[in-house]
Amino acid sequence: MRRSMQTLENNKVRLVDIAREVNVSAALVSKVLNGNSGNIRVSPEKAEMIRKTARKMNYTPNINARALAGQSTKVIGILIDSKAPTVAFRLLAEIEHEATLHGYRTLIGEAHDSVENLYETYQHLRQHGVDGVICISHDYPGENEKLEKYFSDCGPIVFLGQPEIRNHSHIILEIDSGIRDAVRYLRESGRKRIAMLADRNMAYYSSQDRIKGFLSVLPDSREMLLSFTYHNNASTMREELRHIIKKFILPQQIDAILATNDITALILTGELNAAGLKIPEEIAVIGHDNEFFSECCPLPITTIDENNAVTAASSVKMLLDIMAENPKCRATRRITVKPELIIRKTT
Repeated sequence: MRRSMQTLENNKVRLVDIAREVNVSAALVSKVLNGNSGNIRVSPEKAEMIRKTARKMNYTPNINARALAGQSTKVIGILIDSKAPTVAFRLLAEIEHEATLHGYRTLIGEAHDSVENLYETYQHLRQHGVDGVICISHDYPGENEKLEKYFSDCGPIVFLGQPEIRNHSHIILEIDSGIRDAVRYLRESGRKRIAMLADRNMAYYSSQDRIKGFLSVLPDSREMLLSFTYHNNASTMREELRHIIKKFILPQQIDAILATNDITALILTGELNAAGLKIPEEIAVIGHDNEFFSECCPLPITTIDENNAVTAASSVKMLLDIMAENPKCRATRRITVKPELIIRKTT
């Protein structure tokens, strides 16, 4: 007997319920909604009718049942550090969008400052039946051996950024290339005294890559790397930047500076103006991350865009390719993404 719509509203809708409404077989409904393989044919019109009926009946796929049956759950897990910079969460949004274009949903797991926590979160994602995982944050200084140990037999998984883990696939952002292009642009623009804010904690690969890119163009300018710590407190940031302006920028007549990110660049421009320096006439400022506000502020900020859309598309495609392979003969992959310099009014 067909269950009433009222009954269906109070219970989980099954494939067989949709099949009865459309007057087709449950196997046909499964093919349309779950992408099951087989020789069953279905017309575009009938497939759309099935999907429309499923939406009307508020059908929700049983992910755990799919996983237990060895089927694809059409869910990708994303690992991210809970205190990652905002650009990482913009990348997460791009990955979610790209996964949706391929018919996948995303499940997000957060951890912070611990390889053990990261691995435990990875295990939770796998226990919830994700088909594969994209790891956005795994740059934990001095923990490379732990990363190798915990993730050696994991998969399918794609890591974004450094460090590179043996026998795994990676998307590498060429941070040093972005810094190199920015410094070259400043030199070609006639800037002679170029400096860069450098993170005091140089153990992070991203910090090392920034310095590498700077020194590749200005090998004799290590003294122009100005020690700086990013803070989540604006007052603390202003105080530290005022100190740098007073002790380094003014005495050394620096005429261009690369900031750690766009927020730092925004605060820096305000403090430079307060110190009597005109931007960009007397000093140029370049940010990093191409945040939305960097284009909208009174003096739009020249910045380095990390090409999140390209990274997201590459990582999702790479993971799908890995998942399609035989687990016993998966090949490791490596793709590099080059940042782009966005020229605006601060240079």
